[in-house]
Amino acid sequence: MKKNKIFIKLFAMTAGVVMILLVMQFIFQYFWLEKFYVYNKKETISSELIMLKGKLENGFINQEDTNKTLNQYSRENDIVIGISNSQGIPQYGLDGEGDLSYIEIEDDQKKNYKIYMNTFSNEQDLIGGLKIEKKIQVQGSIMNPKEKNVYPKSITLDNEKFSAKEDRDIIDGIVITKASEVDDALVVGNLEGTSIELNIDWTEIPKPQEILLKGSIIDMNLINEDDYGIEYRRSQLLQEVFSFLGQQKNLNKIFRENKMMQYTKVDSFTGIKNIIFVQPLFIKDKEPMLMFAVSSLQPIEETTDIMKTYFLFALMIAMIVAIMISFLYSKKFTKPLLHLNGVTKNMADLDFSQKCTIHTKDEIEDLAENINRMSDKLKRTLEEVKESNEKLKEEILFKEKMEQFRKRFIADASHELKTPLTVMKGICEGVVDGIYDYKDRDHFKNMLNEINDMSQLVYDLLEISKLESGKVPFKKEIFQLCDVVLKIHGKLKPLLESKKLKVELNLSEDFIIGDEEKLERVIRNFYSNAVQYTPENGEIHIYMHHDQYHCYVNIENSPAKISKDDLSKIWEPFYRIEKSRNKALGGTGLGLHMVKRILDKHDSEYNIENTEKGVKVYFSLQRVAEEIEIESEFEKSI
Repeated sequence: MKKNKIFIKLFAMTAGVVMILLVMQFIFQYFWLEKFYVYNKKETISSELIMLKGKLENGFINQEDTNKTLNQYSRENDIVIGISNSQGIPQYGLDGEGDLSYIEIEDDQKKNYKIYMNTFSNEQDLIGGLKIEKKIQVQGSIMNPKEKNVYPKSITLDNEKFSAKEDRDIIDGIVITKASEVDDALVVGNLEGTSIELNIDWTEIPKPQEILLKGSIIDMNLINEDDYGIEYRRSQLLQEVFSFLGQQKNLNKIFRENKMMQYTKVDSFTGIKNIIFVQPLFIKDKEPMLMFAVSSLQPIEETTDIMKTYFLFALMIAMIVAIMISFLYSKKFTKPLLHLNGVTKNMADLDFSQKCTIHTKDEIEDLAENINRMSDKLKRTLEEVKESNEKLKEEILFKEKMEQFRKRFIADASHELKTPLTVMKGICEGVVDGIYDYKDRDHFKNMLNEINDMSQLVYDLLEISKLESGKVPFKKEIFQLCDVVLKIHGKLKPLLESKKLKVELNLSEDFIIGDEEKLERVIRNFYSNAVQYTPENGEIHIYMHHDQYHCYVNIENSPAKISKDDLSKIWEPFYRIEKSRNKALGGTGLGLHMVKRILDKHDSEYNIENTEKGVKVYFSLQRVAEEIEIESEFEKSI
């Protein structure tokens, strides 16, 4: 029952959500997409026109380049822009000159001529071969030698001659038909149904002169068939200028408000809807003018019509796919049950590594969470049992080691105490029995030495006990370690001189943090050991170095060596390298063990090792790097 419930719930939810989204998108597409496109296009063009108006009014565009700029802007943005004065006389962008195809050449006399290429627009081989700095020969007509505008009849490029195919006279971009075609008429442009006819006296038109030019191309403006539509919209815009100004009775109000106006209008000839923009324009040293722009809505209407048809098919296909995917996805929902079965099988084999990863917000997820909790508890219980066993084993081993250490420690301590007591007992018995003269001071001096050795041994045992119990306080002081080394060096100087030992000191004035008194014991122990185990005429080298955080002390004596077996046991209590256990040579055997405890408390890195020259002992201490840190540490210690 639950399985069916889960399947129906998932299938209905997935299919329902997808259907709602698809229907919402279709409704928006069908009713509001075209309006949204139109609104977006209006806003975009308005912003561009306002920016263009600012450039013109602020003089960022030269008046000589205004026509060229407007024509180029029209091509790039698929709109036509023109400027006229308040009487409707075109000023910029309405004459169509920018849409004429031409090349500019420089002849051998460094004179520049503009060659109009409209009659050669279909010569693709010629148009494709035209490049800047290319050599070219032109034969044609020129109306005014001062203006240097040439209307070619033939062009030779790369030894190939191209001739004009249209049998018409062309004067400065104006197509003049033969008298037999139109009587005394001048047709501006060449667009069907949109020409403006003006009566003109043919006798006033000057006769063209033949010219032959040879030179190099220095500039080009070649248009293609797509640009011809701009000329039609330009004629539309020119008619709209006359229409707008003819209907407006209060231009002063328009200029005073200085706001952009926009409206839509259907072209009576093509039936295409266009957006018309009208913007007042104030150019310095010019009378107030109006900037007109026209943009066709035909692409938007065609696009939205196609998309409406397309989306009907897409909606049906998407619904079918959504239903199929929802069904398959819902059917696969039973896979978590197989997953649960596999996890529980692993749990039965005491394998708790796999977890149930199910997030369905229903009964299966609750079951998965319960299985995971049970798995975690069983795993923790087993781990606790294992940890308890391990800890028990470690405690047993530790107790055994401690018991062995205690027995050995007691035996060593007893042995160390027994020896001086035996010596003193022998001396006392000799005095009592009359064997020794009680007035002989040497016997009492020997007894005093043994008592001092026992006192030192007891003192060392108490210090080690305190260190191991943690009852000995450690101070955090800041001091120069080199001062401590020099202090110990001064105390051992007589012994160094008696053994004729050569000592080399390379010390640094580093400040360190630690217990100065206890670290003095460490250095004294290491230094005295080096002196003690170095033969006469030997060498001892004490040097220091540091990194950013630590200072390192190295004491190396030569010639000397320590066996590997001794190195592994040298830190143990009562262990002496001198097997004879002669106190004059080996001491109590507690010195290095005590040093180890002190260095451990200072988190030091230390060791004793053999080198090529002899034996080296080294240890590290925390270093104070800056004077500011030194002052702050002194304040803390105070």
